[in-house]
Amino acid sequence: MGVWSLGARSFNALVLQNLAHAKRVDPQESISIQNTGTNINVSARQFSQPVGGQTNPLFVGLVNEYTTRMQTVSDELGNLRKEVTAEQYDFCSPANQYNTVPRLSSPGSISRCSDGPAFPRPPNAGGAHDAQHQVRRHDQLVVDDVA
Repeated sequence: MGVWSLGARSFNALVLQNLAHAKRVDPQESISIQNTGTNINVSARQFSQPVGGQTNPLFVGLVNEYTTRMQTVSDELGNLRKEVTAEQYDFCSPANQYNTVPRLSSPGSISRCSDGPAFPRPPNAGGAHDAQHQVRRHDQLVVDDVA
């Protein structure tokens, strides 16, 4: 349906934007586009058409497959979250949990795309600043020694 939809929308845009050019297209082509869309719609509806008063087995299978795949994605995202946070920080827990996940380090400078010296890292963008900045629970004072 995606390819037909793309062509039909393009044809519709042609008619709306350049009627003089669209009139040069054979009228049977327009009818053919409409008929194809109707046929695709009828065929697509058969996926969910009840059979003998029951939900179509194909539709049930598609829903079950979708549910299984979405659960797999959800499980993998949970595993990734645990891996990234070293299971020491839970995004769904209250804000008073202590974050002991180590911060990422940053390079001391960034090279240019062209010739010339590298850009030094600003003093407040990592390095020594990260060592001085302490993440505390929300009920403790946040200490930040940036001058």
